[in-house]
Amino acid sequence: MLSLKLFIEAVHNAIVIANQTLSDKSEDFLLKYFTQDPQNSTKLLPKTVTLDYPSLTASGDVINTDVKVPLITLVPMTNTQIEKATFTFEFEVEEVNGELQMHFIKSGRFFHKKTKTKPSKVEIVITPQQSPEGVKLLVEGYERMLKRQFS
Repeated sequence: MLSLKLFIEAVHNAIVIANQTLSDKSEDFLLKYFTQDPQNSTKLLPKTVTLDYPSLTASGDVINTDVKVPLITLVPMTNTQIEKATFTFEFEVEEVNGELQMHFIKSGRFFHKKTKTKPSKVEIVITPQQSPEGVKLLVEGYERMLKRQFS
């Protein structure tokens, strides 16, 4: 027998830990493409590469121009997330000493012990949250800045 309350708390805690892990991945993402400003510890600077980019002058000559490209604009935006997690289980519940207790039903048992309780079924579905709008806006802003360098 297992306490129903403790079981639900365990599932809840697992979901909280999964969300925290995803949050940590977002922070890791920022640190991968930004560095801390040596003069201001609260400021992040984008990691960039300088590309030698050819362009045409008004007279038709080709010249090379240095273009600073933020690394964040060169990588696909992937977001680590739980797409969907579904837990489905069958159990029986009974009251023992004023507390609800549960035990799982083994499917396919031929000689299942008869109890006074009816089987219960629970399905828990965890769905992801979308990427933060701030990250999308940040990348779009750097992409606009990059386009301005080419004009």
